[in-house]
Amino acid sequence: MTVSRGIGRTQRLALLALWQTRTERDIGIPLTELKRHMGEDRSNNRRAIRNLVACGMVEESREGGQRRVKLTSGGWGALAFTSMWEDITPDTIPSKPFDFDLIFRESDFATDDGGTPPCKAGQPMQRDADLE
Repeated sequence: MTVSRGIGRTQRLALLALWQTRTERDIGIPLTELKRHMGEDRSNNRRAIRNLVACGMVEESREGGQRRVKLTSGGWGALAFTSMWEDITPDTIPSKPFDFDLIFRESDFATDDGGTPPCKAGQPMQRDADLE
């Protein structure tokens, strides 16, 4: 059994930078800019971003030929939920994404067969892990 000790300081700095630079367009920030916020240890920065992607807090994309990183909906939800009670700082950043699917499974929107409710175009909501 693997026990996670949560996310580390470098990962928290990355999430804080993404939270502070979020925009209405939600295209994230360039990977190079994010790394500047995280510190000087390049290999540690790469590993931290890769682990945040793996745990579902951030995602990488390309916009205009540039690699960008942005919060996932679960990552954004976890930070937004936390920000309701306290300022977002490296010490208050949650270590797990907000599980929107759990809310739907436990809500009135849940389907009789235990599945998730349909969303746009009748497609069921799925997590990346369900698609692999």
